[in-house]
Formats: sequence, C-alpha cells, structure tokens
Amino acid sequence: LRSIVGNADSLSSRAYTADDVIAVIAADDKQRFECSTDGTRLRAAQGHTMAGVAEAVGEPLTPDAAPAVAVHGSYIDHLDSILSGGLKRMARHHVHLAKGLLGEAGVISGMRRNAELFIWVNVREALEDGLRFFESANGVILGDGRDGDGVIPSKYFSVVIELRGGLCLHAAQVRLLQRAFAGCLRVAVTKL
Repeated sequence: LRSIVGNADSLSSRAYTADDVIAVIAADDKQRFECSTDGTRLRAAQGHTMAGVAEAVGEPLTPDAAPAVAVHGSYIDHLDSILSGGLKRMARHHVHLAKGLLGEAGVISGMRRNAELFIWVNVREALEDGLRFFESANGVILGDGRDGDGVIPSKYFSVVIELRGGLCLHAAQVRLLQRAFAGCLRVAVTKL
C-alpha cells in the first residue's frame, strides 16, 4: 500500500475509498489478497498466523488434482534443519509451496525472489501417505503435514538444490537442474 499511495506521513492525512483498496489488491503482483464477491470483505490469500484465520482453506487436494511436485524456497542457513527435521510451517498455519518457480507460467506466488535453496516435494506421494495439501486462491500449495502437524518430512523431497556463493540462476536454469537431478537428495551449485 505504501508503495502505491506514498509515504507513511501521507497515509494518515488521506481518506481512502473502497475503490482505492480494490486498486491496491488488483495491482499486487503476487495476488496476496482477495476481496469478497460483494466487495465488502478483504483477506490475505494465505500466510495467516492468527489462530482461527484461514486454518481451513477448503477441501484437501487429491492426488489427481495436485501437482506431482511443488517447490519450497528457503535459504542455505536453514538447510541442515530442513534436511533433518523436514519443512515446518513455523508460525504459519501451513508450509508454502509453489507449483513452479517464479517467472514460470502461472506462478505468481509461493516463495521469495531471493531464495537460494529450492526444495522440491513429491506432493502426490505425500498425499498417498496421508499428508494434506490445499491450494490457495492465488495458486500457492499449502501443506499442513500429517494430521495437521505442520511438518513435511524430508523423505518426500525429490531434490534439494543449493545455490552457493551468491550464485543467481534464472528459473529455466534451476528447472533444468531439478529435472536433471531428480532423485538426488542434495545438489550444490557454486560459482567457479
């Protein structure tokens, strides 16, 4: 909101209309918010941390409706914890996964742009073993683990790709690594 309407000092001195709020929602590149059909209510599409807010996001995905794999972006500092304890929802209600990488067709949200660790999760395999996944209104795959415990164990990881030494790759390059090394638990890529 601040980037669209100006600095914090001007926020309190301006009267905003419902149309202003709807314009901000429409301009958000990751579609983080959604409006009710009558335009009277607003909510975040996912990422809630408050008890009772969006803990249930609809019907769980089925193996037929779910993507085969989805990817979670993180940072090298968290690698050992993720490999030993799995992906955890932390303070949120769900672990967030994207159907692909930012920049790929139809992927607008689900990970931070500066991720240096990409963890592909075998969603269908995890579903068949009793873990639950949902899809948010903006296409983010939300995992709540088995019986809502908030953990996706590392046994469901297809491949973990680390970009080391400040290496930045385009989505197509990371996707190529994912396909080439699927089935390898851990692949580290470093600048030479």
